[in-house]
Amino acid sequence: MGQRSATSLGLIFTVIAAASFGVITSLAALTYQGGGSPTGLVISRYIFGSLAVGLLALGLRRSFRIDRAAILPMAGVTLGTVALGAGYLSSVFFIPVSLAAMIFYTYPMMVAAIAPFTEGTPIRRDLAIGFPIAFLGIVLALGPTFYSLDWRGVALALTGAAGATTIFIASARVLDRVDSLALAFYTNLAGLPLIAVILLSLGSFVLPETATGWAGFTGANLFFVCAIATMFIAIRLAGPTRTALWFNLEPLVSILAAAVLLGERLATIQYVGGAFVLTALVIASQSKEQRKTDPTAP
Repeated sequence: MGQRSATSLGLIFTVIAAASFGVITSLAALTYQGGGSPTGLVISRYIFGSLAVGLLALGLRRSFRIDRAAILPMAGVTLGTVALGAGYLSSVFFIPVSLAAMIFYTYPMMVAAIAPFTEGTPIRRDLAIGFPIAFLGIVLALGPTFYSLDWRGVALALTGAAGATTIFIASARVLDRVDSLALAFYTNLAGLPLIAVILLSLGSFVLPETATGWAGFTGANLFFVCAIATMFIAIRLAGPTRTALWFNLEPLVSILAAAVLLGERLATIQYVGGAFVLTALVIASQSKEQRKTDPTAP
């Protein structure tokens, strides 16, 4: 497969992963409305994810071999998944899904900022434009309701963003040594005891009590398996920076799902803030694509 074909296929997997992750947050909120707890959902997701991805890898006869050089970056991916799972999905227990999404989805810019140091590429000038725009968007999104927001939700969403950044950066250093499905299996399996200790110390393991809650619970687990498997494939084929930047589709799906499934509505200024964040991500992704097609581009 040529590089261009691999990149195109990787972007298809990126769209699938982004859409899957985008729906999960609203399904998590439905789970909590139906009596379930963040602890119950996240721990169950790790158990179900490990089993489902492991069986899928076995069915496809994928290799479970681990290169010794891959152990350290795999530990980074595991810690990233723990921070993401404990942070982002728990944040919507305290703040609206749409606002949690606007905070969380700053992580593509974090990946783009760190990647030059981990991949040995020059710092990009478009990021100098993108960062102020993204920051202004977050200020606009949080400003009208900042004092009424639960600080725990904001902190958890930021923790999830840091976890997602770690996943993208660390997985790019391991996917040439470990199969993508095997990586998803091992990181979920290794992350299970860590996430269980953290979350059980903060809350109880409670499953949903209503049909709506169980629908959200089941859907969140199924979409998680789809998202985690396709995300690692996308990173391997398209690279961490391009994949992360194309994940700007994810907040659009999250906000749309929150409107359809939860009836959430934001103030106009908050939609403007979200548009600023997305604009910053689009500027960065388009600039990168232009440099790929034009070798003389700065």
